[in-house]
This record gives sequence, C-alpha cells and structure tokens, in this order.
Amino acid sequence: MASPYQHWTEAQFMDLWRRCVSNNGAAAPMEQVISELSTFYKLPADEVRRRCVEWEEESVAQWHSADRSTPDSIVEFFQTQTSWIFDTMRYHADQCNGDAFPETVDVTYALRDLPPGSHLDFGAGPGTSSMFYSALGWRVTLADISTSFLEFARWRLEQRGIQASYINTAEQRLPADSYDLVTAYDVMVHIPDIQAALLDLHRAMRPNGILVFNIDSRPHGPTTEYHFFDQHYPILKLMGKAGFKHVRNIGFFYVYQRVERTPVGTYFASLYDSLRHNPTAHRFGRSVRKVRQMLRPSR
Repeated sequence: MASPYQHWTEAQFMDLWRRCVSNNGAAAPMEQVISELSTFYKLPADEVRRRCVEWEEESVAQWHSADRSTPDSIVEFFQTQTSWIFDTMRYHADQCNGDAFPETVDVTYALRDLPPGSHLDFGAGPGTSSMFYSALGWRVTLADISTSFLEFARWRLEQRGIQASYINTAEQRLPADSYDLVTAYDVMVHIPDIQAALLDLHRAMRPNGILVFNIDSRPHGPTTEYHFFDQHYPILKLMGKAGFKHVRNIGFFYVYQRVERTPVGTYFASLYDSLRHNPTAHRFGRSVRKVRQMLRPSR
C-alpha cells in the first residue's frame, strides 16, 4: 500500500501542522493556544500568557513541593503538574511561526513513504501530534502518564471531532501487537525505568513497526531533576536487548524497527550496543565531532 502523502513537500506538512494548532485557521496559532488554555482552565488571557512564559519556575516549584525520592512521588508529579501543558502549547505555536524547530513535521516528512496505519504517541502531551497524524489518515492513540495532559488532550481532540483512543500509562498497559508507528517526542528522559518501558513498547508494536524518539538529556541541576538521563548512551545501549534495530537518524531523532531475534541474536545485539554506547565511546565520538567541526571549511 502506497502512502497517499509520499509526494508531499515539507511545506505541505508544515501547513497541515499550522492548521492543527490554529484549529483550521480559527485564529493565529498563538492566539488559538491562548484561547484553548483560557477556556479549558478558565483563566484570563493575561494569566495564560504569563504561565506560558513562567512554566519552568512553576514546574520546579511543584517538583520541590514534595519528597520525590520514591516512584510513587515521581508519578504523582507527572500526573498532576500542568506547567508543561502551557510550555508545550506555546512551543507548538512557536513552531508554526518559525521560532522553534517543528519536530513532528520534520520526522513525518522524512517518513512520508509510510502508509497510514495505527499510530501511538507515547508521551502524547496536549495531543497536537495526534491531531496531525489523524489528519494524515492514521488511527491514533494517545498514551501519557499525566492525567492532566490526557484530560486536556481529550478535550482538544473532541472539540475538533477527532476519534482517538487514550491510555493512562500509570494505570493501564499498552495493548499488545497494536501499533505500526510509535513516536516519543521529548519523553524518554523522563522515564526512570527505561528498560521496562522499551520492553513494553516492543510488546505493543507490530512486527517491523517503527519507533521514533529523541533523548533530551541535560546536565543534572535545579531545573532538570525530572530529566533522569544526562547522556544518550544509557538508553541507546538497551535498544538491541529490548528487541529493536537501528534504522536511521532524522536530525536528532533515532529511528528503530521492532524485530524478533533468537536468544543468541539478542545477546550479540546487546553486546554490540554495550560496545557502541558507553562512556568511553561517547567521549571518543564527541572528540571526533569537535575535530570535524574544527576542520570544516568556513563559508
């Protein structure tokens, strides 16, 4: 089955993204974002604008409002915080205006040959990516550990008449053998037990299904305590063991395919990943990239 949008230009995908954010041109992207947040949370527009700017201070304050040393306390933070909703909505509007990188558009354009099937947005946030994939003909499921995100995303999609399924990963397991494409935008670093999550994603995907994710690793500090990884390699070294094969990169996104391996095949895939993704290999790769950058001709 051929993809109906395999000949689309990147500009056509970008136009679709703008229509999703702006509710088909009901308002300019940021004004539509302010309207939706104001309506859902019953806040004046000025307060919404403030929270879109000061989201990080609110997020840090909520993290430090309780002891976060147990799994339950971490889940409670993710389930109840709302500051990331304001941040992500603003971020999606900024993408429409060229003020932020359009992640979903870039990934989808690179994978435009994929025919529509069943899509899971793992860590779905406010649901904009699911709107986008639904408009492209995919059957969409939104999964998130955040109750606040899922409630807001469901409201947004229902306002637009979009059919979707919803999974609260704190309470429900992903259904087995269900998804052809899984996207995980800016989510992997927020999962403490990443190995269990990868195994669950493998179980939920169909044979040869595609998993796309980035790793927003950041140095540990007061504003990054809910980023549980400060490097990429602790996640990447688990991919082969979890049943995935690296296919390609799309910018800073990794593309993996779900595969079935024998125990021996899994052992060698895991061994390769442990040799390829570790602190020494990471430092060497970083040094090589610096040398290449120094030797690159100036324009």
